[in-house]
Amino acid sequence: MSKTRNHIEFTRKKGETGETLTLAQSQTISEAMCLRIEQALQDFHANKQAILDAGARRGKKNNPIDNFYIPKLEFLQSVVHAIRLNGCAIQWSADTTEHAHIEVVKAPSSSSNNQRYEPQVCRYLDRRDKLRNFDLFTAIREMRIDFRAIHSATITDEEEQEEGDEGEENGEVVMDTTSELLSTIMPMTTFQSAKSNRIVDYFYKASLYERGVLEGPVPYRTFSCSKNVVAHLSRDASSKRLHIDEVASIFKIPDLRPAIADYVSLINKESNPRQTNSRGYHIKGITGRRVSPPGCPLPYSKLEVWHKVRIQSTAYQYPHEILEAVTLNAYPPSNKHPFGYFDSAIINVDESEEWPRSGLQGHSVVDIRIIFRIVGETPSTVSPDITGRFLAYVQRFEVLNQPQSLGSAIRGPYPEPITGMYKLKQSQRTDNTIMGGILPLNQIRSLVDLVPQMGEKARRSLTTHNSHSTSTEFRLNKYFDKELYLALSS
Repeated sequence: MSKTRNHIEFTRKKGETGETLTLAQSQTISEAMCLRIEQALQDFHANKQAILDAGARRGKKNNPIDNFYIPKLEFLQSVVHAIRLNGCAIQWSADTTEHAHIEVVKAPSSSSNNQRYEPQVCRYLDRRDKLRNFDLFTAIREMRIDFRAIHSATITDEEEQEEGDEGEENGEVVMDTTSELLSTIMPMTTFQSAKSNRIVDYFYKASLYERGVLEGPVPYRTFSCSKNVVAHLSRDASSKRLHIDEVASIFKIPDLRPAIADYVSLINKESNPRQTNSRGYHIKGITGRRVSPPGCPLPYSKLEVWHKVRIQSTAYQYPHEILEAVTLNAYPPSNKHPFGYFDSAIINVDESEEWPRSGLQGHSVVDIRIIFRIVGETPSTVSPDITGRFLAYVQRFEVLNQPQSLGSAIRGPYPEPITGMYKLKQSQRTDNTIMGGILPLNQIRSLVDLVPQMGEKARRSLTTHNSHSTSTEFRLNKYFDKELYLALSS
């Protein structure tokens, strides 16, 4: 077997192992997924010799091992059979029991005097329960939730003082679920144990803003991006009222001014009721040549800049389940990070396609370089789609065409047959500058991980701080998390 062929087979086997383990850990597994697990496992065993030939299986002192005598690997043969009999593997995980053991045994006993554990643990749990109940009661009381009403309601102090009984009716917030109640009282709770493992529900907070129940600075810092995605920014910007050219200099983005000019021109030219929705004008993609020249005049001169945004989404298999929010960073270059500290994300460019069910169809991959808002300095410059929205300067990647399958003559924007991952290339204009542009922040859908293509031999100059910015080709890592895997593999 040639060196290249051996490398290809080795890469395939690694992917098949990851496929088996990722699919087996799904919360819901269909018969089709069981067949995929069986096929991936069968392919692995049929070709696992490639891993041994590559010398990748090693033991103590980094010595090569020429066999796969691994008991846990043998147990994988029974995974699909067990799933068909007993349900998905996550149901027979020991994690739940272990977590309960930590909470009701290990943690209480660690605060004892190591004498007569049982009564001390019981007393500890008793007191924690009282504190938890007291914290819950005071939180509900402070939020003025009245359980005697037909629906739970929250009434602000100002409404109560100014409107009296009428204000109570107008200020009602209908809460139909326990999750809504917990989301409402969560900001008021102070007892740490009472809110452990509790996920902040930005979806509910965004709905309160949309219904006019909550008040805050406009544009609202928590807002809906789609049915399955919501974004949250801190109340105060990281940098307030910086000049556009100053921001361009800080972030080392020389075409920021012309990019903003192109966005403003597009909004003024094309925005009409047929092209907008409740979330505002939707950018169809970062493409084409730069129309505005450097130094072009703008009716705006100041920007507010944020260095990070929180993105929250729902689970792929259980859309009603809210996931923990993740942070997307967009920090400027610094001594520690000479190219900046920023993340990559998936954005929506086709409103007819809905993440995550659509996969990458109707979406693009970008680097988030700047998160900002244009400041309207006079009433004549205020515009809902320009000054009334949070924007992002992004740099786009294009999907490289791949064969539809191994040996196929059909090529297109498909995942690479060997790894099952999309191959990306940083988009460039004809003058060899990176293709960047402005789009509304609410078009962001998900945080992603890009793996730089090192070639046959990685450059010695590569570090964790420069490997992304000095590479031009990447793989979209579908194993970054299970939700992304399901979205990109469906």
